[in-house]
Amino acid sequence: LQFVYLLKKLNTQFENRRKLVDESLQSIEALKSRQTNLKQWYIEKVGKLPSRTPLNSIVSGKIDMKEYTIEKVTFESQPNHHVTGLFYLPKNGKAPFPAVYIPCGHSYNGKGAETYQKAARLFALNGFAVLQADPVSQGERFQLLDEAGKPATQGGTHMHELLGEAQLLTGTNTLINELYDNIRGLDFLEAHPKVNKDKLAVAGNSGGGTQAVYLVGYDDRIKVATPSCYLATTEKKFNTIGSQDGCQQLWGEGEMYIDEQDFLLMAAGIPIRLLAAEQDYFNINGVKTAFADLKRHYKKMGIEEKIDLVTTDTKHGWHKPLREASVQWCKQWLMNDAREITEPDDIGWFENDSLIWATKTSQVMSSFEEEKSIIDLNKERLALCNENRKTFLADNSTEAIVAQIKNIIGFEESIADQFEVIEEMDMEGYSITKLLLKRSDDFGLPALLFKPDNLGGKNSVVIVVNENGKTPDLQPNGVIEKALNKGQMALSIDVS
Repeated sequence: LQFVYLLKKLNTQFENRRKLVDESLQSIEALKSRQTNLKQWYIEKVGKLPSRTPLNSIVSGKIDMKEYTIEKVTFESQPNHHVTGLFYLPKNGKAPFPAVYIPCGHSYNGKGAETYQKAARLFALNGFAVLQADPVSQGERFQLLDEAGKPATQGGTHMHELLGEAQLLTGTNTLINELYDNIRGLDFLEAHPKVNKDKLAVAGNSGGGTQAVYLVGYDDRIKVATPSCYLATTEKKFNTIGSQDGCQQLWGEGEMYIDEQDFLLMAAGIPIRLLAAEQDYFNINGVKTAFADLKRHYKKMGIEEKIDLVTTDTKHGWHKPLREASVQWCKQWLMNDAREITEPDDIGWFENDSLIWATKTSQVMSSFEEEKSIIDLNKERLALCNENRKTFLADNSTEAIVAQIKNIIGFEESIADQFEVIEEMDMEGYSITKLLLKRSDDFGLPALLFKPDNLGGKNSVVIVVNENGKTPDLQPNGVIEKALNKGQMALSIDVS
């Protein structure tokens, strides 16, 4: 019932978005105005990011391949918080090279996954510098280790959710954490002497596709993007497989009438090619809807040739045809070369992850003595929040504090008719009224109102809320019986 209620609310917001989009496409001025409003909302929602401190990049090893080199690199996105990656540099051609940033999707071994290695190699073979980076809780960046120095937690989606729940207390989440790491990844590329900082692209698959979309919306250094196996409209996802993990959504998107393709629209018309698998669990019809939506905008801007969709009839993953399409699109727009790309059958990859470890121990948490985990960084934010809280409480009235609480939790006033009587029953010494406490016309909380015949004062009432529902407190000598014996009314509620 709760999910149906929330989904109905979301679907109303998506319907309102369609109306808003239709209005914004009436003129180029209206379209640009909506783009500006979306970007402003996004920047405000992300909030103040950490200061851009020195990257302190380290190259711990170098692999010499026939047509390119691979450097094992680490850099500090924040002081004592390291990102691990692989940096590919072509041997042929003339520097500075156009560059592609590849944030890895939800693979346990991060950059070590076969498909991500092959994608990076294909870009390098075609004249691109490439930086592949491990996201938090993947590859060499697990945030909690056991006594043996091995990851103590599940990687990827599960840990992103757990970390994100804690981060919400300090006004951030896993998505924003990944966003900042990726911004620093672009800083790494921009600072490299053999990279053309004016020709930066982003290419990512699955969770990497998510990161690519949110990065494009925020950082205008990105000139070309090819998100793979992610974009399929939030609306379609919530109405099919449901919500994803903590790095997949930014709170308040629905309220702002935003769908995920809007983050690409914030980039104001850069060349974008969506890549998709026909048999993906991300519904292909959702992909086509997102593409059609973006195409309407690009057509209005007069740049319809800069939006494209390539699909392949297979399951979720950055498969060979999609990798080829990714490289071809970036080469077309950054090198003015529109020829087809064919991935060599012998492109290869390092099956042994230890060959591409950038750290001494395979984990940043045990390789750097002063390493700060996401948990450590969040504790620092929490300490600052506590100081801000003291100031806020001291400087504001009770009314202002309550208003802030309501704003934070998204509180909505109840409808006028706040309850529905289902049935009334007279018992010995008391009565029971079955109620539905209404939050909206189509959503209510089941409740029982117990009223003793010898009711005491008008304020003599107890509200009973049990995590296991109404039943436990109905037992003899329970909370409700004790209240009735005192002449008190008792309202027992089944909470969401």
